[in-house]
Amino acid sequence: MDLDGIAFDRRFGQPVVKDGCGVFGIIRKAGSPLIPSSVAINGISCIKYRGSDLGAGYAAFRTPEVPGGAPYKIQAFVTTETVANRIRGVLEESVGPVDGSRIRRVDKRRTDLVVWEANVTPRLEDSDEMVERTVDSVNSSLFRDGFEGRVFSYGRYLSVYKEVGFPSEVASMWGLDKEESGADMWLAHTRQPTNSPGSLPIWSHPFASMNTAIVHNGDISSYGSNMELLNSWGIKSHAGTDSEVIARLLDPLLRIDGLSISDAARVLTNPFERNITPDVRDLLYRYRGARLDGPFAVVAGYADGKDTYLVAMTDRSKFRPLLVGEDAEYFYVASEENQIRNRSKHAKIWTPEPGAF
Repeated sequence: MDLDGIAFDRRFGQPVVKDGCGVFGIIRKAGSPLIPSSVAINGISCIKYRGSDLGAGYAAFRTPEVPGGAPYKIQAFVTTETVANRIRGVLEESVGPVDGSRIRRVDKRRTDLVVWEANVTPRLEDSDEMVERTVDSVNSSLFRDGFEGRVFSYGRYLSVYKEVGFPSEVASMWGLDKEESGADMWLAHTRQPTNSPGSLPIWSHPFASMNTAIVHNGDISSYGSNMELLNSWGIKSHAGTDSEVIARLLDPLLRIDGLSISDAARVLTNPFERNITPDVRDLLYRYRGARLDGPFAVVAGYADGKDTYLVAMTDRSKFRPLLVGEDAEYFYVASEENQIRNRSKHAKIWTPEPGAF
């Protein structure tokens, strides 16, 4: 029903904003306490009305005690344990020994999809390329004869928790509301689907690529050209949503091509309408297939084993809301001010310029 132009969810009676999702990010400053999961849950649950029951999720980034020593943590949605064993076999053959393997029934209402998690210790020291290629091959095979599953996270320094449901429901499914696991950084998302279905959790945010994850509100109209670039890089297995390409572009720009955080964000935010230097113009031309267009507000996280980075990016017309906040211990990125104020009443809050990061 509608009341004075405000749409309400018929089942829960809450106001619903149908023009966008909700995003949240928080990162600790050096020397500040680790961030408990409850902060991420509260930061996104307070804008439940921005999303729907068709998807929510969280990403936790943790810097290892021994840099470079962490195994790859593999997380996959699978239809059967047989599919999980098949993934395990491919990883053991191509990458290295697999241990800590377990099946989790995250959503107790669902009978056709479970989560398989395991750690993979690579045989080779420089193994990112092999892991990326193996995961891409596995995901392609899982879509070949009908949907059998998808590896949705495979980094050393992050874990992803997502499902179909509202933010508090998804947090409960994964047990995040019961164990106060601390992290250097959290991303969180509540989803209002626009460009892909909401029936499976593979379309829920965050989307991860190696040690990069993103949450996104908006529509990427450059999706076609972005996909062409990814395919030319050999990245060919996709969940089929425009949000996913952001993570899959940002990861190789940083990890493989060695761009700085600023240059990678500059490419994605695509500031070609501004007065730019010749060096920036050359950068934008070189990575023209990676530039994003359309309305977007993106919160991205990246970890390299030594440090962790939180990035906020907006489109050139600022069609989607995004705020940045800071207090003595943390930095924040959010769709709405109350997400930050609920945690830090006196935080300094400002709005990024259009087309900025």
